[in-house]
Amino acid sequence: MALARERHGDSSDEDASPSAKRAKASDARYDARGYVPGALMRVTMHNFMTHKHATFEPGPRLNVVLGPNGTGKSAFVCAVCVGLGGSPKLLGRAGSLGDFVKRGEESAYTEITLRGRDAAKPIIIRRDFNNRAGGASTWKLNGETVKHERIQQEMKALHMQLDNLCSFLPQDRVVAFSMLNPQELLLETEKAIGNAEMYEQHEKLKKMKDGILDLERSVDQKTMRLDKLGRDNEKLERDVERLQTREKLLDQAKDMSTKIPWLLYDRCAVERQQIMAAYKAAKEKVQQAKLEHAEKLKEYHELETPYNAMVDKIKEGRDNYKDTKSTLSKMDAKFNKLAGKHDALTRSLKKARDEANSAKKKLQKREDTIALLKAQLNDVPEVPRDIDQQRAELRTRTQAVHNEVRGTDEALRKAQLEKRPLDDEFQRLKRQHNALESVREQKIMRLSQHRNFGRIKEADDWVQKNKPTFHGEVLGPLIAEIEVTNPTHATYIEQHLGPAVLATYLVTDRRDERSVNDAMKNFRINVWTPKNNTQHVPGVVSQELRDAGVVNTLDNVFKAKSIVKRALSETHQITKVHVGGNTLDSATIERLFRQKISSHIYCPKGVYRANRSRYDPNAFSMGQNSIRQGQLFGRQTDENLTEVKNKLAEVQRKLVAVNEKVSELQKLHNAKQGQLTELQREKNNLNRLQQQPETRKRMIQTQIAQHTDLMAQDKAAADIANIERKTAAEKASISKERVMCASELCDVVLSSHEASISLTLKVLQSVEKQVQMTKLQEALQGIEDRVINTKAKRDDLKARFQAETERAAALKRDALAVTGDLTEEINKKFEQWPITIEELEFDISRLQEQADAILCHNPAVLDEFNKRKAEMATLTKTLASEKAELAVEHAAITSVKNEWLPKLRKIVAKISDDFSRNFANIGCAGQISLAGDGSREHDGFGDDFASYALEIRVKFRPNEDMHLLDAHRQSGGERSVTTMLYMIALQASTSAPFRVVDEINQGMDARNERKVFKRMVEAASAPGTPQCFVITPKLLTQLEYSEDCTVMCIFNGPHVHEMAKKWREMQAAFDCVRAR
Repeated sequence: MALARERHGDSSDEDASPSAKRAKASDARYDARGYVPGALMRVTMHNFMTHKHATFEPGPRLNVVLGPNGTGKSAFVCAVCVGLGGSPKLLGRAGSLGDFVKRGEESAYTEITLRGRDAAKPIIIRRDFNNRAGGASTWKLNGETVKHERIQQEMKALHMQLDNLCSFLPQDRVVAFSMLNPQELLLETEKAIGNAEMYEQHEKLKKMKDGILDLERSVDQKTMRLDKLGRDNEKLERDVERLQTREKLLDQAKDMSTKIPWLLYDRCAVERQQIMAAYKAAKEKVQQAKLEHAEKLKEYHELETPYNAMVDKIKEGRDNYKDTKSTLSKMDAKFNKLAGKHDALTRSLKKARDEANSAKKKLQKREDTIALLKAQLNDVPEVPRDIDQQRAELRTRTQAVHNEVRGTDEALRKAQLEKRPLDDEFQRLKRQHNALESVREQKIMRLSQHRNFGRIKEADDWVQKNKPTFHGEVLGPLIAEIEVTNPTHATYIEQHLGPAVLATYLVTDRRDERSVNDAMKNFRINVWTPKNNTQHVPGVVSQELRDAGVVNTLDNVFKAKSIVKRALSETHQITKVHVGGNTLDSATIERLFRQKISSHIYCPKGVYRANRSRYDPNAFSMGQNSIRQGQLFGRQTDENLTEVKNKLAEVQRKLVAVNEKVSELQKLHNAKQGQLTELQREKNNLNRLQQQPETRKRMIQTQIAQHTDLMAQDKAAADIANIERKTAAEKASISKERVMCASELCDVVLSSHEASISLTLKVLQSVEKQVQMTKLQEALQGIEDRVINTKAKRDDLKARFQAETERAAALKRDALAVTGDLTEEINKKFEQWPITIEELEFDISRLQEQADAILCHNPAVLDEFNKRKAEMATLTKTLASEKAELAVEHAAITSVKNEWLPKLRKIVAKISDDFSRNFANIGCAGQISLAGDGSREHDGFGDDFASYALEIRVKFRPNEDMHLLDAHRQSGGERSVTTMLYMIALQASTSAPFRVVDEINQGMDARNERKVFKRMVEAASAPGTPQCFVITPKLLTQLEYSEDCTVMCIFNGPHVHEMAKKWREMQAAFDCVRAR
């Protein structure tokens, strides 16, 4: 019976010395052969958590640990974990070992007896630790002090899996098990089954797969790269073929061009020989010319002496002829002078006769003119007698009209003086009216009333006028760009920024900065240019500031363009200036300043600023100023606007009346001016009527006198007889002198002729000698020139020969540099090509033209093709090597996988069968399935081993399908049931010697708890089943137990010691009876 096997955990207050005698294997209540190796046979705790000293002796199968909450049930689980070398973090309770020492104690220990591989040799592990220095501990194995590593080796040999939630599930990690994803559940299950070989193979496969990921990635990348290169080169093949043809033609042309240096060398050698022959011929010609020159020079000297004597005689004859010629010239000049005088007298007489005829005609004409003027003088009319009376009457009328005009002018002047102030007042009121109706103009008008910005209107007019010339937008003045509706906020802004900032203009394009700056200097207005074009980030009021009474930041209480706000934020920190409400007081503000939450606040009570020390950031002084009444953002009242309108209407009415008066006076003035003009015209007519007869008579008389005087001059000019007599006498004297001069001239001409004949004979005689000498001179000069030219040609040929020699050597070097020594093969190629440079160049040009005819839009395509081809060759070689290496690795992975996967599938199938059967027994459905990586190859079980998962599907209601176990779909109780049934199903396959489940039944209802407990009892009764611990604060009544169940109850309190003592006595009696 279950009650007969109950065992109580001792929680007495008696001290048990750590050096007390260890329990023997024979002290155990159960036969050691009933336990599996590694199962818990005894657990002793001293000063551990809530227990002073307690000993547990669990049974070999199912152990149910019962006790109210707080009595120390989970302490048993903690003792097992800590005592067998598990980390405290596995429990989810404490971070260090010292936390498990009972409060008020300095040290503790656990002692756990395990069933050894030999039933007669149990394993006893003791761990002593304290609550100092992080809970330092010592280990003993069967009484021998060992290191922690030795304990871990022993636990591994016994297949202990304290870190596996499928085997060891403490109370504080139940939730962690339900939160395991399918991949983690598979790993925990692999750890639990067998000797963890499946887990080790799985980890090995993952490591092998991770080890080749880079290689697989490299193979895939190289394969794709190789395919891409192949496709790209296929597209270029046609262009490449054309390029190769072109390159072949160019190579052929280049190959043919190698013959050109040798042809040039051959041509140079021939020219060198020709120059040498010409040099020798020139040298021979020079010798011959020298001999010929000596002969001619001898003949020249034989003619030179007689010729020089003839030259002296010719010089003497020329001097005589020159003197005769000079005398002849003088006589001829004298004769010509006399002839000129005679001709001048003849021309003068003819001119005098012509002038006398003209004077006679003028004289007759003047007589006729004088007679006509005398007749006109008699016809001049007389002046009216009453002309003075008419003038007097005209003056009287004119004076009267002048008086009227003066009166009209005075009245018009007074009316215009009266109109001028009305016009000025009308324009002033009109401007004031427009300004009151325009917000922008009103702001500028108010700003202009400031003593420093009286010319702000002129500055704004300049900006508006030059807007089309700007590259970007010019904003300003800033007061016109700011729109604020709250008068209080307007006062804050005006006080924070000040008039100078509000009058500033903002330039958005740096190209306009200089021109705007230059213009604004004249008006004493500031200009800003933002550093960048980023958007303005509005200030934010934290919840703490709102709770304190801050309602906003200064940049959020007005509207303006982002660039305006950003500029003001950069210069005046408007995003960090806070605006408070009526509830904000100075104490709160001081607290905000002290906490460095704010440093500048405006509120109705004043403006506050925190002035911090530059040496101590925590030291500050709070300054407070009153709020000054704003002037620049205020608006005119409607009463002011109405008053201006009324004044404007009154002035306009007066102006209309004055304009009508001025118009009437102007008409009257114009009429009087017309009368004055008419009177002036009548006056001019009377003046002309009086002055015209007298003026006419005086003018005619003057003309008659002038013509009479001119007639006397004309009469003198018409008398020609005296002039003719005087001219005849002068001509007779000149003729006599001419005759005498002609006689003398004849004598001189005769002498000159004789001297000329003598000189001519002498010159003719010398000319013959001179011609002979000239011919000899020309011959000598020709010979000398020929010698010089021949020498120059000879020297030139010599220089050319040397140059050609050097050029030939250079051409030969160039030719050798191109082809090297002429081999038989090269000579054969040269023989196939033309033998002249021109023909060879023609063939080369033809090949180049054929190559150029092959169009190629991308000349680098061949390089690109070859580069890809080389890369493909390299990639192919590397890819083959990597594929071979990858195949070896895949083969190794396949080998391990073929060994691991079938076993895993078989075990999972067995677990799934047990799990399904357990679920069917409680009226539900469940299934365990192994999920691969979902790849298309290998039926979904590819090589992504990290994606392999163990999926639990359950169905708790008949009207639903199976679903994956999920923390969101299933309830806590359903997850607890699933967890327990999964552990039961896993029991037959696990290699762990014991399993612990702490308070897993707390989320179950009574029906499910009863069914699950029944399955636990049935599973625990099977032979070879590992030890199982279920920790719970309560159990249902009328549960079905078996002989393989052990119930251990834990209690605490002041009388537990006595009850435990009596229980031990009763237990000893029962044992004796059972032993009999």
